[in-house]
Amino acid sequence: MSDAKAQIRAVFSSTDTDGDGTISRKELAAKLKADGEIEAILGIADATTIPQVVRAMRMLDQSGELDPDGDSQITYAEFEAAALARLEPAISTSRSKIR
Repeated sequence: MSDAKAQIRAVFSSTDTDGDGTISRKELAAKLKADGEIEAILGIADATTIPQVVRAMRMLDQSGELDPDGDSQITYAEFEAAALARLEPAISTSRSKIR
């Protein structure tokens, strides 16, 4: 799990381009368009075109997973909670297959 947390921290830091400790909607949209890191962590479809980014942003807004308090700023705690919630089932499944 520590590898997953390190990856989550790295993706958060690379998305928080202004270094203020939160991810704005603009930063999130730019990261969604730039590469597939956030999509991979959150288990959503890769968004490389503007319509795909808009669709992904709407889906994330509607689910409330990334910004549960609705302040349009994603803190590290919010990002980590959403990412771990998505990763935990996959990790559990992998562990049970190993046994």
